[in-house]
Amino acid sequence: MRKILIIEDEAELLDEVACILKHEGFDVFKASDGISGFGLAKDKIPDLVLCDVVLPQMDGFHVIREFKRHEVLASKPFIFISALSERQERRKGMEEGADDYLTKPFTREELLKTIDVRINRYEQMYSGIEVFFQNQTNELGELKDEVKSKEQSLKKILVQHKNLQLQLKEKENELMKETLRGEESKNILKKLNLIVENELYRPTGTKHKSDVLFKMKKYLNDKSLLLNNWATFQLRFNHVYPGFTEKLTERFDALTQYDIVFICATKMGMNTSQIAHLFNISDDSVRKSRYRIKKKLCLKKTDNFVQFTHSILSDE
Repeated sequence: MRKILIIEDEAELLDEVACILKHEGFDVFKASDGISGFGLAKDKIPDLVLCDVVLPQMDGFHVIREFKRHEVLASKPFIFISALSERQERRKGMEEGADDYLTKPFTREELLKTIDVRINRYEQMYSGIEVFFQNQTNELGELKDEVKSKEQSLKKILVQHKNLQLQLKEKENELMKETLRGEESKNILKKLNLIVENELYRPTGTKHKSDVLFKMKKYLNDKSLLLNNWATFQLRFNHVYPGFTEKLTERFDALTQYDIVFICATKMGMNTSQIAHLFNISDDSVRKSRYRIKKKLCLKKTDNFVQFTHSILSDE
């Protein structure tokens, strides 16, 4: 049942309008002044308000202002009731936000038609709003599902990315081990030189010389392993970083094998001390080598060498 609030200080008109509306099936609430009328409105939340302009304590203009400030009542249809002589008040009331005006005296048909029109417009408006919000809710639900689906896809991608990073780290560790094995080959050569140097100046018999030759042969075999180490290193490094050394040599053809290994070691994250140990040189020699290679790479003194090694494959 629709609820209608009537705020009217003329008792006879108040009762007459209330009687008509009750007969039409409305739930009617009555007030004879603005203050009690607004208080009743907050309590009952009517579907429509009929309000006189001239009222004791709080006039109709004050009442509608209070309605417009109220969170729920602001949207309710508000119809002013006024006498013929109050035309200026009529215009003011519409400016305040009234939905319609009933001029005293009015007929039963005028009263019911005005109420019917305003209630129907109100219901149509809010029906459209409900449809709009329902559509928005449906679209929001679809967007949430889409976001959820994309989040799941993103999680899968992140897991795959993490697995690839772990695989890359494993390959880098393998490459590091292979590089360090190359260092062991260099140590073998160093030992060979020491043996040859010591034995050449020691008077020895034939058997001892044979032993020396045997040792030299053994270490020469080790040397052949070292000579093949560069090819092995390139294969393993390019397996981890496909196309790195190829692109590097294409762009900088003046690089030596030493320079390329130095750059690759930097790419793998080896620090100055580790590189020094790899090449069997001092830390200061590593810094000098880095400076010399940076010049070959056309880098400035202030350019970050490590960042450059990581930019090789990403450069167009």
